[in-house]
Amino acid sequence: MAISIVGLLVVSLFALTAPVAAQSNTTATNTATATDSATTAAGECTGTPEMSRRSIALLDDTITAETGGTVEANFRPEPTLPEECTIVVDLEFSFAQSGFQFGGGTNWDQATTNLVVGQFEVRPGEVRDIRAQIFTNGAEPGDQVTMVADYELWYKGDRDNSVAVTGVRRTIDVEAVNTPAQTASGGDSASQDTVAQTQAATDGESSGLLGTISENLGAVGLLMVFALGLVSTVGLIYREPIINLITGGN
Repeated sequence: MAISIVGLLVVSLFALTAPVAAQSNTTATNTATATDSATTAAGECTGTPEMSRRSIALLDDTITAETGGTVEANFRPEPTLPEECTIVVDLEFSFAQSGFQFGGGTNWDQATTNLVVGQFEVRPGEVRDIRAQIFTNGAEPGDQVTMVADYELWYKGDRDNSVAVTGVRRTIDVEAVNTPAQTASGGDSASQDTVAQTQAATDGESSGLLGTISENLGAVGLLMVFALGLVSTVGLIYREPIINLITGGN
């Protein structure tokens, strides 16, 4: 009987402690899983940026009388990245030859005759096209200019793991001399039409005003001729000089 009582006590104690131990193990497992998920989510926007496209291309490889040369950088993050993984692009276009100048294209953080620099952001699902135009500044037909592109990419907040590409070269030919001022003056037909219409309206107003003045002056002139003719007629009748008639004989 004593052994049976002891056995029952052992079995009861085991039955009470087993669920508590199982519950503790389950809680520990769930906590570990949540911690791993948080670490993974935070780590997806670090390291080398994942890009589905990054290219440097020429849209216009020849400077003509109508257009300048155009170089374009194209960046697209990997579409499967989390949308919060913004990628920063630090881009620079430059050239070493004389006789050319940048003009037009993207709004740059820094721009000189032979250098443009800018920093841009692009998010998963977006495509960013960044362009620069180049014109002549003393160069002649037959000359060439070599565009050089350097860029650096990193996840926003993690520049330590950036990737850099330098010395991407593209060549632009000169077919005709073309400065930014020439292209601007010849390319905006809407502005030219507006100017022409404004000038025509101004000329029309001037012509109308002058015409009115001319008509009024003509009427006054006719009136004066009629008055002089009348005085002359009276002078002939009375045999008096015109001056005497006008002054009253004084």
